[in-house]
Amino acid sequence: MATASHLSNPSWSACDPSKPVLEGLVVARLGQSRAGIYLMRILADEGATVVEKFDAATAAKAHVIINDLGRGVTPPEGLDFDSLSKSHPNLVYCALVSFPEGGPTTALDLEDEPVMAALGFNRYSGDEVKREPLPVASFFGGAYAALQIACALRPHIAAQGSQYVEVSLFGAALNVLGRATVVVDDPRYGDVPPGTARVPIADIYRCGDGRYLQPHATFPHFAQTICDVGGHPEWGAAAGEGLRWVKDKATEAMWRQRFVEMWASKSALEWEDELDRRKGSGTIARTHAEWMAEQHARAAKIFIEDGRGGWRTGPATRVKANRTGSPRRDPRAPARQKGKGGKPLPLADIRVVDFCIIIAGPTIGRILGDLGADVVKVEAPNREISPYLWFDVNRGKRSIVLDLRKADAKEVARRLIERADVVSENFRSGKFEALGFGYDAVIAERPDLIYASTNALDYEGPWERRAGWEHNAQAGSGQQMARAKDGVAQQVPFPVNDYATGMLGALGVAFAVLRRDFTGVGSRARGSLVRSGTFLQLVTYEPGIDAPRRLGKARVLRCSDGYVSAWQALDATPLQHEMLSKVSDVAAGSTCEVIIAQLCASGVSAIRELKPKEMIREPWVEATGMAIKWTHPVYGRMLQSTPHVIANSFEMRADAPAPAPAAHSRAILQEIGLGDKADEFIAAGAVLDNLSLFPNR
Repeated sequence: MATASHLSNPSWSACDPSKPVLEGLVVARLGQSRAGIYLMRILADEGATVVEKFDAATAAKAHVIINDLGRGVTPPEGLDFDSLSKSHPNLVYCALVSFPEGGPTTALDLEDEPVMAALGFNRYSGDEVKREPLPVASFFGGAYAALQIACALRPHIAAQGSQYVEVSLFGAALNVLGRATVVVDDPRYGDVPPGTARVPIADIYRCGDGRYLQPHATFPHFAQTICDVGGHPEWGAAAGEGLRWVKDKATEAMWRQRFVEMWASKSALEWEDELDRRKGSGTIARTHAEWMAEQHARAAKIFIEDGRGGWRTGPATRVKANRTGSPRRDPRAPARQKGKGGKPLPLADIRVVDFCIIIAGPTIGRILGDLGADVVKVEAPNREISPYLWFDVNRGKRSIVLDLRKADAKEVARRLIERADVVSENFRSGKFEALGFGYDAVIAERPDLIYASTNALDYEGPWERRAGWEHNAQAGSGQQMARAKDGVAQQVPFPVNDYATGMLGALGVAFAVLRRDFTGVGSRARGSLVRSGTFLQLVTYEPGIDAPRRLGKARVLRCSDGYVSAWQALDATPLQHEMLSKVSDVAAGSTCEVIIAQLCASGVSAIRELKPKEMIREPWVEATGMAIKWTHPVYGRMLQSTPHVIANSFEMRADAPAPAPAAHSRAILQEIGLGDKADEFIAAGAVLDNLSLFPNR
């Protein structure tokens, strides 16, 4: 990081590490949308002063201006970026829009529904259009915008002058669809076919008291624990073997009937407590009211007192300054590495060691890498890896595989940490500490280090050490009961909390980088799947802060070549009502393109309902840089999504596909001064070299 001589303190920074990172920053908002609500809450929870009244006098005092009027709406005279930047040389002006320039247009911008349709969320699970109720586009739009604002505030970026950043809800929410948009041309590297028969042990089940419980059984030992607790240990081995595949649907149905009877043998709370006691995992599908009253949710500050005798959602991510030792300042000035467009990469001076597994934690590293950070992914040997997921969350990283049970591997890890700015881990609480790399031990040596931790069920409450994954967070945070059908809890069909936690984890690191820029002090940044799942439902837990709804109920039109969803504005004119009725009558004989053009011309918002893999092949998606085609050095031609934003003073990158595991083991050993021991370490199994994602092919 830079020394004080390289930096000039901005007017908003008190440079006091004991205070929130954004203490003194003044943020004003022009317009009102859900995405803007999420963004303003995130900034306020990190100490910013939020000003809702917007006029020329307010604009003159603001350090950051949020324009969430939407594309095509002209700001009042003198309050646009060009006018304000002339008198405000350090202004950060962030505009929120639905789609990037060149993408679809809708009559009303910054509404979740058209963006979700265009991305493919409503057809994620099949051909039928099933409307996704979570405000995914708005949440990710607000969180992604906060991340970009944190980058814009870094001294070496702020020195560029007034900054304009445009964040599309489409580009932000595209982060959720990463795995679902990866396409590898070579048929040998195909993904698991949808609908494959399996042992359905991890579905939601009704317990003996009528409540529903979400178990977790991704790995065989969790399946064995469930069968043990259910009184059928003899089922465990076969259940574990069938988690990925059984011979036919009749076998799947046989297992389902077994589990229906087994789960009904105990109350939901008995299941939850006993699974936890035996190191298994299961979470009651709680209602919003139950979760808000849960002792753990309050102890972990997922909900905090609102000052009026009630409770509100707590911060999306928690960032606290390290308290060990004195600041250690690295004399390196911020890197001036530029991207392909010739603009600086905002995190090019940041080195990240990513020890994370599955989705949420590795997504933190992937997003930091998109912003220019050098990310080394540390993987364990013999861990089951989903290849298409690996392609998504490890794009742009370098890979080394270490067996941290061995002393030589631990020495490699220590050297990596010594050189790092950020360490990221997402193991169950206590596991990384047992390996010798817990927060206290690492920070005692490196008080300037940023230590990012995420887990399933959060910290400081009675659930901290419980095991959990995506669906446990869905159940605990109220998402599954909120979408219940006839009282039966339902899963969210995509890993929204995993990706939300990855986004918020990267945001926490960006805030911590800002603190270190100005004070030299590192931070601990923590988040969780259940915290993210709760914050994602902010406007449900706090309905009084929601933006006014402008769209009515969607009408799905079956056209000759697909589906179109259309929404009338709540204040629609009689002519618009008439047009929608006429178009609906002829939709079956017309193409989606024709129907959309007719509706949009009359002021009715309309969009084509796509599947994620259809969306990623749309010409405009590639033309706007949201998808990239490249040739993997091992696996051949690929296509995958590349979310990004538009900024005048910096850029993001998508330089390389995810490597094969351990592709860089030898180079990394050389880099940290252990190159002469590479053969020895590899022979001993402490370090592995050049593994395949598809070992049987």
